Amino acid sequence: ELERQLADLKRMNRERVLLGIPPMIAALDFPEIIMKFRRHFPDVTVEVHEYGARKLESMVLDGTLDVAISMHPVESNDLSEIAIIQDQVVCAMNPDHPLTALERITLDDLSPYAINTFPVEYAVYEELIKKFKARKLLPHIDVTSPSCDFLLKISHLSNEVCVLPAPCVRHYDRDNMDVRPFEPNYNWSLCIVYRKNSYMSDRVRTLISCIEQVVNPPV
Repeated sequence: ELERQLADLKRMNRERVLLGIPPMIAALDFPEIIMKFRRHFPDVTVEVHEYGARKLESMVLDGTLDVAISMHPVESNDLSEIAIIQDQVVCAMNPDHPLTALERITLDDLSPYAINTFPVEYAVYEELIKKFKARKLLPHIDVTSPSCDFLLKISHLSNEVCVLPAPCVRHYDRDNMDVRPFEPNYNWSLCIVYRKNSYMSDRVRTLISCIEQVVNPPV
């Protein structure tokens, strides 16, 4: 650890920070976060890697990434997490879809209809399948993609249901699709993750601080 700290100090002016972000949230607040960070460290490169939450966790654990955004709760006891977003996963669909007649949608309501959502390696998909299995239901997954914009567009054109986190629907929906929450709520919580008991440079600490300030600004 001491050798790492000394090397870190020597490379301070030309070092990079390795940040992992799930693709669906990369365009939300992170351009602003990175610009805020660069005001503190203008000579430091921010290298962004986009993968699903669980892969990002493993990359933080093996040292490939300094810090990442993942879903709460994380799967490893060797990771620390800082909660930053509390929201929910919802169903988005055309106004003429049969499910818009409901105020809230259960898995039993959803199971007969085609669903478009994130790929299998994403925590949202993983949790959705767990919920269906717990109800002994078989979901009809039609299209998967890491792109929220694509999923919403294909759902609009095919008149299918798009299952996405609510902030993603609010940011990307350009077709004025109707949104319905799940019953019971399908909670979606994001957190900053980093390795426990590991050296953290000033740059990484500052990046974490910038994420917190932009996503959860002080009141």
